[in-house]
This record gives sequence, structure tokens and C-alpha cells, in this order.
Amino acid sequence: MKLQFWQEKSIYTFGEPYEVRSYSWQVKDYLIQNNLEDQTYLKYMDQMGKTYIVRDSLNTPKWRVMNEIRDILGHMCMKAVAEDSLKGQ
Repeated sequence: MKLQFWQEKSIYTFGEPYEVRSYSWQVKDYLIQNNLEDQTYLKYMDQMGKTYIVRDSLNTPKWRVMNEIRDILGHMCMKAVAEDSLKGQ
């Protein structure tokens, strides 16, 4: 997997092609490109012989910081949750 950042965009992909060893729902080709200038994303996915391309706007989640604190590998961490505006959760 590969994640790259630039000033105006970010790209996530599998990077190197990988071998699918058994029948599964795994995708053969996958790419997510976030365009920070236009506030849009492009998702490209090739799955089971079909290609899906989705272009939509980036949504900024509304975060709430909770009172739950944990030590994770020596770092003090606070739990934060976001509400999904589509699902209302």
C-alpha cells in the first residue's frame, strides 16, 4: 500500500500489484485521490471485472473530543468521535 501527500492533493493506492491467491471480494486496482484545492475526491476501484469510479465532495467531519483517555504505546490519547451526517449516527 502506498500513501503520498502533496500541498494540494493526496493519493492512496495499493502501489505494487499483488497476487490474489483465492476467490475473494478483493479489488485488483484501487486508488483514492483527494484534491484539497477543489475539495473533491476521486475513488477508482476495479473489482470482479467491473470498474467503479466515484467523484464526490470532501466532507469535513464534526469531531467531539470525549473524556476517555488512554495510554497507547507511551502516548496519552483522547478519544474523539465524529457524527455521520448521512446515517445520523
